[in-house]
Amino acid sequence: MKLTLRSLFLTVRRERMVFFLLVLCIASSAIVIHFAYGLYQNYHIILEEGESAAKELRVRIVKPETVTKKTLHAAGHACRDKTRNQPENSDPAESAEQKGRPVHQGRPFV
Repeated sequence: MKLTLRSLFLTVRRERMVFFLLVLCIASSAIVIHFAYGLYQNYHIILEEGESAAKELRVRIVKPETVTKKTLHAAGHACRDKTRNQPENSDPAESAEQKGRPVHQGRPFV
């Protein structure tokens, strides 16, 4: 260990240009690694926000006095089953309008 440190110290004294390039390369690689990691974190956050927005379902209730916990639960299960069976590129609002069902917030109301 003592010889390694002595050799490093002598290299710094004798070869200043090599030592300067070594420090410059280490610093620039650390900056690039931190920048790449920041880009990855930003990309990951954007993906999570997109997935959570895709899973969101908004329902507007016209007559709140007719809604019970049981009917709301059944409607949620029916909607989940219908969306599982649909192809990814189909729009559920278009298929509901074609069938004559009411559409709320861009999604069919079950």
